This record gives sequence, structure tokens and C-alpha cells, in this order.
Amino acid sequence: MPSYYPPQLPQRYWGPGCSWQAGEICLVAYAENRRQMVAAYLCLVPHISNGANDPLNPNFWKPCGLLR
Repeated sequence: MPSYYPPQLPQRYWGPGCSWQAGEICLVAYAENRRQMVAAYLCLVPHISNGANDPLNPNFWKPCGLLR
């Protein structure tokens, strides 16, 4: 996965119940080997977030990089 993302696009952390517009960047923090990582995902279609359309769902999101 590339280590860059489009900095000019709006970005915020994913959470259930949030509204998303196509083109927004979703940030997701997770731990890997005791290090905190932040992944970025590009929203593909407008929607309200819930468990069925989290950033791992390729119908709603496209991975666009790791930030750290």
C-alpha cells in the first residue's frame, strides 16, 4: 500500500452514525506489532456509516495509504 494520501481532501476518523460524501478521506487507527498505525480510505459513495459499510467494505471505500 502506498505511504501517501491526497492531503487536500477532507479527512476524519471513522465512527458509526457519521455521514460520508464521495471523495472524503476516512482515517482508521489500529495496532500492529505494538505500534499504532493509521490507515486512510477514500469514500466512494455517499452513505451513513454502520457495521455493514465500514472501511474494509470495498463497495464503499478504497484504501489509499498508511500514514504511520
